[in-house]
Amino acid sequence: MILSATVIPLRAGPLRLCENPPSPSKRRMKPEELLTHANTTVIFLVAVAVEGGLFVVALVLGAVLDVNPTARLAGAHWSSVAWGAAAGLPPALAVMLALHRRSEFAWRLLEGAREPIKGLLQLAPWQLAVLAMVSGLTEEALFRGVLQIATTDALSAWPNHPSADVCGIGVGALLFGFAHPVSRAYVVVGALFGVWMGVLLLLDGNLLVPMVAHAAYDLMLMLYLKRTW
Repeated sequence: MILSATVIPLRAGPLRLCENPPSPSKRRMKPEELLTHANTTVIFLVAVAVEGGLFVVALVLGAVLDVNPTARLAGAHWSSVAWGAAAGLPPALAVMLALHRRSEFAWRLLEGAREPIKGLLQLAPWQLAVLAMVSGLTEEALFRGVLQIATTDALSAWPNHPSADVCGIGVGALLFGFAHPVSRAYVVVGALFGVWMGVLLLLDGNLLVPMVAHAAYDLMLMLYLKRTW
């Protein structure tokens, strides 16, 4: 979920950022506004570097917890890609429907961080696709490939602990939600999305499924916002 935030005017006409925004040259820009006015190549490279850095975190944390974040990719098949792409549709459509209806939920979901998303939406579709793929790969490697599996393995070592899988999904999802603190509503949605990704890993057993689902979700949502703005 690389999307940070946007503003959806609920009671005004079409989607727009603001009425007659002041010229950036006439005021000092806030740090988050620098993304909006940066070169798209810079925005793209910074975003990919930040998301890519999560894979380094996954490798380091995996070494500490004795969990290989890529171990669950073994035996991946094209059916995993198809299953993952299909699994990314329901959450993406739900959020897009809320945005389309300009619901109070959408406002609460994406309040508070207009500038980062404005910068991301300047990117070309192919750049958004690359960013979505990197996000799906690295975030799922960390939260599902390391945190969920490490929790499940630790609890499975206890005798008569049938809820190890449930706890693993819960820990990964909760930390995933808190890693997206755009708003309180977004944290909740992020956690629910994390639960869905964790369930996908549990059902299929291959990490490629939630990776593809995550990437598909991000890409569909970003392309929707890019088109409707």
